Amino acid sequence: TPDGLLEMRVAVQGPRGSSYSLQSQRRQFPRAVLMRDQETRKWQEGEEDAPEWTEAHGDAGSSFSLSPDGKSVAYEANLEGRRQIFVRDVEASEGKLLFAYPESCQEPRFSPDGSRLAFSTQADGFAQVFVYDRKSRLTENWSRGSHHDGSACWAPDGKSLVVSREGSALVRLTPGGSKVLVEDTGGWNSAPACSPDGKTLAFMSNQDGNPEIYTLTLASGKLQRLTEDPAYDTDPQYSPDGQRLLFLSTPEGGRTRLFSMNPDGTRRSPLAAPDSSVGAVAWLP
Repeated sequence: TPDGLLEMRVAVQGPRGSSYSLQSQRRQFPRAVLMRDQETRKWQEGEEDAPEWTEAHGDAGSSFSLSPDGKSVAYEANLEGRRQIFVRDVEASEGKLLFAYPESCQEPRFSPDGSRLAFSTQADGFAQVFVYDRKSRLTENWSRGSHHDGSACWAPDGKSLVVSREGSALVRLTPGGSKVLVEDTGGWNSAPACSPDGKTLAFMSNQDGNPEIYTLTLASGKLQRLTEDPAYDTDPQYSPDGQRLLFLSTPEGGRTRLFSMNPDGTRRSPLAAPDSSVGAVAWLP
């Protein structure tokens, strides 16, 4: 199948006209996931179709980002009363401070080539998205405005970021300017994720009355709703091959569950155990 599932069907015709049908599926190319449990604050690793999860090493910040090669992780941790960004090897037990910033820093995001790191912080009373260059050790404010930006994701070419502005509009940022991709609808539009080919944007929106996952085809402006349930669905993430989407789903009064689905919303599958409470997640390369 297009999403990498191998299917086997067996039909048996029994006596007296009875018939039986058996069906089995196995993913041809298993995809691995790194997950942070909200309650235990531990990282766990697992495959998309496997029920077993194993505990991963190290501290677990509330938000993290994997480097493109999967060898390093950037994450939030407290330092002298402020949230700062640390980096460590995935297999290491402790990390090191990436840089000291006067304000709290959140939402670290590695660029596609791993040379830069986008993060959210405060500047002149507004939440802004900065970019840190790991070679020069310099930071640059890409938001540059009297508005609140956050939840940044990189475009695949590394030349722009998509951010949630004021929790409503989705805006593309470049070092020289910005462009609105999704207008302020008076509700929520947040948690953008760019597809690996750069053609589609997935995000959370409550424009139909409940937080659901949507996609926007950037060339045509076509909008498609992928989920439809009473739970709070958010944080979509494309797999590296672009064939699957992770997202978090929280029913009212319940635990946050992890699901995956095709980019058109089909073949929705739960990933983590029912008793887990997922806080953050990322595909492993």
